[in-house]
Amino acid sequence: MIRKALAICAISAFIAPSARAQVPVTIAKNGLGAPVYVTNIDAALAPYLTQTQAASTYLPLTGGNTTGALNGVNTFQGLIGSSASGASTVLTTDGSGAVNGTNCLQVPTQGVTKAVINVIGASTNGTDAVMQVYPGIALFTASSGTPALQGSSASFYPVFGSPSPWSVVPTVDTATKCVVITTKGSGTGSWKWRASIQYENLIP
Repeated sequence: MIRKALAICAISAFIAPSARAQVPVTIAKNGLGAPVYVTNIDAALAPYLTQTQAASTYLPLTGGNTTGALNGVNTFQGLIGSSASGASTVLTTDGSGAVNGTNCLQVPTQGVTKAVINVIGASTNGTDAVMQVYPGIALFTASSGTPALQGSSASFYPVFGSPSPWSVVPTVDTATKCVVITTKGSGTGSWKWRASIQYENLIP
């Protein structure tokens, strides 16, 4: 009787109250000391994820990017562009070279936004490549509605080959309220660019 009572308690604790009410779980015992058999347990547990399903749904083992804010920090990705040697281009999500309010990160209308801008560029010559990081960018919209950007680049801008003169300059477009990233590379070959912006909006 003690074993039977313990088995019933264990089953009851494992199955949610709603499932207990809807799916009958039968416990049978064949003689003193014989094993305890449980039927209908699969039906009772059907609404719940298995360990494999939970891992694949909430904890992917194959890596990949997160979506939404992580500890309050968002990531705006997919800013791309291309340019000829010595020419400038603006990075946008559609690669058009011009911001329009929908293909960029817009400056929030409230609070101050802390941002980190990461930009990489590579030349088709297979030799030249650059990276620029702006870790201390602040975005702000004044009461007049005018967006602004303040900050400077870090000393962390590795260079491969001989791409000079090259540049990465972040600004703000007043009309669209977009963060504008303008890039330029030199040397032989044309350039491909990609950027991302990690940002956190802080409202006092």
